[in-house]
Amino acid sequence: MSKVKRFYLVISVIYGAVVLFIFAAEALAFTYLLSEKATLAEKKYYSEKLTEKQDILENLDSRYNEVKEDENIIYETLPEDKETSKLLSDLNTIASESKLKFSGVQVEIDPTKSSAKSQSDLSLLQTTKGKLAYELPLEVTVEGSYSNFLSFVQRVENYQRLLNIESIEIGQVVEEGIADNVQAEISLVAYLKK
Repeated sequence: MSKVKRFYLVISVIYGAVVLFIFAAEALAFTYLLSEKATLAEKKYYSEKLTEKQDILENLDSRYNEVKEDENIIYETLPEDKETSKLLSDLNTIASESKLKFSGVQVEIDPTKSSAKSQSDLSLLQTTKGKLAYELPLEVTVEGSYSNFLSFVQRVENYQRLLNIESIEIGQVVEEGIADNVQAEISLVAYLKK
């Protein structure tokens, strides 16, 4: 093999190696850029999600601050057991079905009872076999037409659980064009299992 052929062979090998190196570098750069683009897209996605969560938390924080001053009142009116919660939910449903506005409910605890045990038990029903249930005095306020109020009272009387309506105070609500709107405060006693 002549010197010229060897020279061209060496140049061809070097040229091939350079071309192969360039292709390999481009392939590595392309792969790197794709992974960087995917990483940036992932960071953008998580950044947007984080911003969204921060907005939700700020909204919840502002809503919490609105009700924070009423926190003790809310806590005191929430029932302590499932059964009471279902009773209050059912009373709200009965009011809605009777087309009345359920303005509020207040659980009454007799302040004359001194011990903490008697306040937590309220007044207990005594039977020959012992204590079966406790009384839960409630003050329910509803608003609507008088005929719908009568329907509400009838549904409460026919409610599946033992309820005793102690008193009803009815007042007229004056609204333009509506003559028979009333607001009623109903004192009732629910009997719940011990």
